[in-house]
Amino acid sequence: MTCWYAAGYWDAPDATEVLTDGPFTITGVPSAPAQTGPTWKEVDLVAAGYAFTREPIALHAEIQVTGHTKILALSPVHADAVHVRIASVDYGWHWPAARGQGLAVPAELTPGSYTLRLDLVPSSYNVYGPHHYVLGDAPAISPAQVIGQRNFIDEALPHLGTHEAAWHLKRFSAPSRIEPI
Repeated sequence: MTCWYAAGYWDAPDATEVLTDGPFTITGVPSAPAQTGPTWKEVDLVAAGYAFTREPIALHAEIQVTGHTKILALSPVHADAVHVRIASVDYGWHWPAARGQGLAVPAELTPGSYTLRLDLVPSSYNVYGPHHYVLGDAPAISPAQVIGQRNFIDEALPHLGTHEAAWHLKRFSAPSRIEPI
């Protein structure tokens, strides 16, 4: 897998997106991000070089369950889909209701230590774009926007162009909190 690094990122007006001026630098394959220990921290996979990845990213962690639980809460989730495995038991695919919101995975667990594996599916927008369209990942995109020409979809834009220099990317990250409920 090729990784793409940019100089810096900032929040876009749409909370599901980040922006960067680039340029992107191609590097070799870093080791896959892994989480271990008693706490989980958010891993920003766009900034880590996985901005244009097409394949799911697998993250692993050890989690502690202190009481009986029926739900594992993951929040926030910035991925199009998440495949969950706990102690090699498949808990299936889950789709966040909206990017950045939490995800509740039905998982009946007893007290103990468990290995958690999350396969995070990136946004196809990050692969295909259009990355420079001023409205980002708009609900409707025509071929005109892809090549930077204004058309009927762009009526609300106060200027004539549809492109800007900044790159628009969807957030893609591991959840910052994993809690048995």
